[in-house]
Amino acid sequence: MPDDLLTRSAEVRVNSYNPDTRTFSAVIATATPVLRQDAQGPYLEILPPDAFDLAAQNLPVLDSHNTRTVRAVLGRTLSIRREGNEIVAEIQLSSAEDVAPVGQRIADGTLRGISIGYRVAGWTYRNDGRPTQ
Repeated sequence: MPDDLLTRSAEVRVNSYNPDTRTFSAVIATATPVLRQDAQGPYLEILPPDAFDLAAQNLPVLDSHNTRTVRAVLGRTLSIRREGNEIVAEIQLSSAEDVAPVGQRIADGTLRGISIGYRVAGWTYRNDGRPTQ
C-alpha cells in the first residue's frame, strides 16, 4: 500500500488566482477525516498536517493525475507549507496556450476544487470504538 497513489480533494482559495503570474493558492490537505474503504471494510483516513514531509516543493500539477503524456502537465507547485491545520500549496500554471482555459476557470470561480495525489509512507491504526458512517 505505501507505493499506491491515493487521491484527495483540495480546495482552490477563492480570489487567489493572479492572471499575470498564473498563480493561485490551494488547501491541499487538512486533518478532516475522509471515508475510505479497503478489503477489511470502511475506515476514516486522517492526514495530520504535522506528518507531511514538506521537503518536495517543485511538484508537477497534472490534469486528472495523468502521467502518460507531457501535455497533461498543467503547471507546478512553487511552495508547499503548513498553515495551522492545513497544508497549502502555491501553484503556477504553465504559460502554454492549451492551459489558459484552466486559469480562466479558476479566475471565474467555476473550478474551485482540485485533486491531489499522494503516497503514504506509514500508517497508524486506531480503533476508538465509534462507527464510521
